[in-house]
Amino acid sequence: MRSLIILLFFLILMSFEGYAYPQNHSDTLSNILSAKLDKFSKQKQLTNLVYRRFLFSSEYDQTLKQMADSVKKYRVSGGKELSLLAEIFVLRRTNKLKAAEKALLDGITNAQRHEEHYLLYQFYINLAYVKTDQHNASAAIFNYRQAKRIAEELSDLGLLLSVDVGISDIFTAIGLYQQALVYLNDAQKKVEDQNLRHSLRTLIYLNKAEIFFKLDKRDSLNYYRKLIGKYGAESHGIVRNRKRLDYYALILSHHYQQAITLMRDLLNTGNQYYKDVDRWNLANSLYALKNLDSAALEAHQILNDETNGPTPLRLNAYQLIARIAEEKNDQLTSIRYFKLALAESEAFMIEMRSVDQLSTELRQDRLYAAYKITNLAYHRERIILFASIGATVLVILIIYSFYRNTKQKSKYQRLLHETRSKELAFINSHQVRKPLANILGICRLLIENENSVEENTIYYELLDQQVKEMDQKLREVEMKLRES
Repeated sequence: MRSLIILLFFLILMSFEGYAYPQNHSDTLSNILSAKLDKFSKQKQLTNLVYRRFLFSSEYDQTLKQMADSVKKYRVSGGKELSLLAEIFVLRRTNKLKAAEKALLDGITNAQRHEEHYLLYQFYINLAYVKTDQHNASAAIFNYRQAKRIAEELSDLGLLLSVDVGISDIFTAIGLYQQALVYLNDAQKKVEDQNLRHSLRTLIYLNKAEIFFKLDKRDSLNYYRKLIGKYGAESHGIVRNRKRLDYYALILSHHYQQAITLMRDLLNTGNQYYKDVDRWNLANSLYALKNLDSAALEAHQILNDETNGPTPLRLNAYQLIARIAEEKNDQLTSIRYFKLALAESEAFMIEMRSVDQLSTELRQDRLYAAYKITNLAYHRERIILFASIGATVLVILIIYSFYRNTKQKSKYQRLLHETRSKELAFINSHQVRKPLANILGICRLLIENENSVEENTIYYELLDQQVKEMDQKLREVEMKLRES
C-alpha cells in the first residue's frame, strides 16, 4: 500500500484547490512562477510539479539547482522549503530513507520558523511516508496526526483525505482491518458526496479491495474491482493495480497457478514499494501448490530485506519456513524458525502497543474534530436562529407600525370627514339658506304686492345680489366636497 499512499497524495494535490482545481501537466516551472496566484495556490502548483518531476522519475534530477535558483529569483514564499522538498523526493525515490528523514526534520524546523503551514504539512506527511517505508507504524501515525492538524487549520479537504487514507494504509499493513475501514469509509463518503475526481475514488477503492482480499471476502473484492474498472481508467499505475486485483481474485478462487504468473510479472517489472506484499502472496500460493522449496525461497527473500522491521509479513515468512521444514521432517530448522517467529511476534507486539495508544489518541482526535464541527454548526445555527428572531421581531415591528399608522390615518380621516361634514352642514344651514330665504322673501314681495317700476327695480337688484351670494356659497360647498 505504500505505493498507493504516494500516488494518493500526488493525485489529491492534482485534484484539489480548496476542493478541486484543474491541473495541466504541461505546466512549466516558469509558467507557475510568473502566474498571478495567491501564496497557497502557487505553493500547491509548485508542489505538484515537484512531485511529478522528482518523485517518479530521474529525468529532471539535473535541474534541481536550476529550479532552486528560479524559485529564489521569483522570491516565492517558502522557496527554500520547496527546493528541499524536491531533494527529499529524490532521496525517497532512491530509497535513501535515513537521509530523507534527516532532510525532512530540517524542513519541519524551517517551515515552523517561517510559518509556511502548507509546506510544513508536506514535510510531516512525507515523514509519515518514510516512517511507513521503515515499518515504524507508531512514528508514521504520529506524523500523520501532525499533518492532519495542519490540514484542519488550512481547511483543505484534499489534504485531510490524504492523511486519512495514509492512516488506513498503516492499519491495513499491521492487520487492523476494521480500523482501516473506518477511515476509508469516511473518506469514500466525502469523495462520493462531493463528487470528487475519479482518481481519488480509485485509490480508496483499491485500498478497500486489498482489505477485503485479506479478509477473504471475494464478493466485496469483486464489487470494488468493478468500481475501479468504472472510475479508474485514467489513474496513475492503474494497469499494475488492476493486475494485482486480478491475482487477488484468482487466489480467493484457488486458481493459484494463474495468480503466480501475474505475481511474477509484477515482481519482474519493478515494484519497489509493494514487492514484499506480492512476494508473500507468491510464497503462500506456491505453498498451497506444494512447491515447498520455491515457497521457502520467496519467504527467505522477505526476511533478507534489511529495510523491514517487525511486520506481519516477516512473522508470516518465519512461520511459513517453519511449516515447510516441519513438512520435510526437518525438526531442528522448524523449531529454530518457530522461535524466530515468536521473537518477531514479541517485537511486533511491542510496536502494536505503541500503535494501540496512538490509535486511541487518533479516535480522540476524530471525536474532538467531530465536536468542533458540531460546535461550529451549533454556533452557526444559533447565529441563524438569533438572526431569524431578530428579523421576525423587525417584521412584527414593521407590521405593527404600518397597522398603527394605518389606524391613525383612518382616525384622522374620520375626524377630518366629521369636521368637514359639520362645516358643510354649517354652510348649508346658515350661509346657503340665508340668501335662499332672502330670495324667497323677495319673490313673494314681487308676487303679492303691486309695486311700482321703481320698487320692482330695487327688488330685482336685491334678488340679483342674493342669487350671486348664494352662487358663491354653493361654489364654496363644491370646493369643500372636492377637498374631502
